[in-house]
Amino acid sequence: MTVEDHDSEYMRPFDKVFAKHEGMGKVVKGEVVEVDGEGKVVVVDDGQRISYDVLILASGCTWADPISPPTAKSEIVSYFQSMRANIVSANNVVVLGGGVVGCEFAAEVKDRFPLKSVTVVHNQGLPGSESYDMKLRRGIANVLEKLEVNVLYDSRGEEDAEAGKVVVTPAEEGSSTPAKEIPADAVFKCSIGKPNTKYAPDAWKDSRGVIKVKQTFQLLSDPTIFAIGDINDIIETKQATHASGNTIPVLSANVLAVLKGEEAKKLYTTQLNGVGMVMGRRNAVGVFQLPLVGMRQLPSFAIRKFKGEDMLAGVFNKSLGY
Repeated sequence: MTVEDHDSEYMRPFDKVFAKHEGMGKVVKGEVVEVDGEGKVVVVDDGQRISYDVLILASGCTWADPISPPTAKSEIVSYFQSMRANIVSANNVVVLGGGVVGCEFAAEVKDRFPLKSVTVVHNQGLPGSESYDMKLRRGIANVLEKLEVNVLYDSRGEEDAEAGKVVVTPAEEGSSTPAKEIPADAVFKCSIGKPNTKYAPDAWKDSRGVIKVKQTFQLLSDPTIFAIGDINDIIETKQATHASGNTIPVLSANVLAVLKGEEAKKLYTTQLNGVGMVMGRRNAVGVFQLPLVGMRQLPSFAIRKFKGEDMLAGVFNKSLGY
């Protein structure tokens, strides 16, 4: 959506979420500003107070551009139109953060606009992080080199929007390497997201802002509240695909147990990891973890076929009833 106009394919309302189970639930649009665990009430920004018997927290992370759009539909469309116009008019595009999102984004821009200068600033010696397989990280680096994307490894970048530049400094503290400046008409921040848990009491969270849970997803302090995904403190590589793996079966079993007045006993175990990255129209890299075998590379054509045609829009649209 940021690089090409696919707004209609990627934006769907929540009006069909309960279409097959009419009367069993409703969608409330708003931002949660407080959770009152003692009173068992969720407070929404418009003043609504929603009572609960069991509460599931799945609020994910907060991000920066280009993955932090507004919430109103009319504003979302204009937001991405502005993003696309910004990329088209820019000569020097700088991406801060060389993780999966940052590298996919940089590759997409360079693939569509090969004459533009595209630079990734990353704080490690290879794309991604230590949690990813080395085959994947080297594969990403090879594609970026092939596309002639500039990558500044072991570096940090700070945007100076007024001067139209990014100041790049060494990632290592105390390094004697001097700072340098690179021109930047468009800067996109693709660094790690922050847990979206500002509504939660501090007692529920650790120093990183993630919510402390048992392996049943229940809060340590309240068995009627569950936290899943990016916002809990279970150590694993957080991925959307985990929701359809172990997460939902464990969560649903434990929620039903609590509602029946029983003890939640189903434990979550970390799942096999797999990453597929579409990097422009002709390149893709990925790995998948197989039991007893370990990480294996995925063929490029398979990733492009499965993910590249619509970036999984069909899968997510189907989950919303479309």
